[in-house]
Amino acid sequence: FFLLIKQPATSAAMILAMTSIIMYFVSGTRLLYIVSVAALIALILGVAVYVSPYRWNRVSAFLNPEQNLQTTGYQANQAKIAIGSGGIWGVGYGQSTTKIHYLPEPLHDSIFAVIAEEFGFIGSITLISLLLMLVLRIFLVARKVRDKFGQLLLVGFGSLIAIQSFVNIGAISGLLPLTGTPLPFISYGGTALVVFMTIIGISNNIARYSQ
Repeated sequence: FFLLIKQPATSAAMILAMTSIIMYFVSGTRLLYIVSVAALIALILGVAVYVSPYRWNRVSAFLNPEQNLQTTGYQANQAKIAIGSGGIWGVGYGQSTTKIHYLPEPLHDSIFAVIAEEFGFIGSITLISLLLMLVLRIFLVARKVRDKFGQLLLVGFGSLIAIQSFVNIGAISGLLPLTGTPLPFISYGGTALVVFMTIIGISNNIARYSQ
């Protein structure tokens, strides 16, 4: 956690911390301990954001988007424009203009905005629904697993996919400060894709042999 903060990779540290807290809760840890750990993590993240100029600029851009349209808030603003341009049905596959001329990191951080522009509201809801179904499926398998370690591992995997998806989509949609978090299974990048495919492989293995 501290290494991720120092790297710096604030969003990754936050996702890891939230996933860990959920696993602690499911494992039966006393609520007082969980609340104490969550408060400590929130304090550390708050201090890290306050003392780091680039982190604070992102938070400022999120709180005051109109004042930072051409600077720290440029990517978030262009992402909103792309999402709005998609309408209900989208402009069509491969027809996005913002990904070519305006939107930074269209294949990584901003991939959801490109999907929303090309496939519209319907495509966006379909993608979110598929991710949600995957997470729910992992949780349902976790309920049936008799092995405690396997159960907690599945809860952690499902929580990680859910939280990281929410952080990416929320940041691009303007619900959260902008981060560099990839969208699971969708964003371009070999490492992230390998990690999440490994998670699915391990989940299938647990489901097959631990019931």
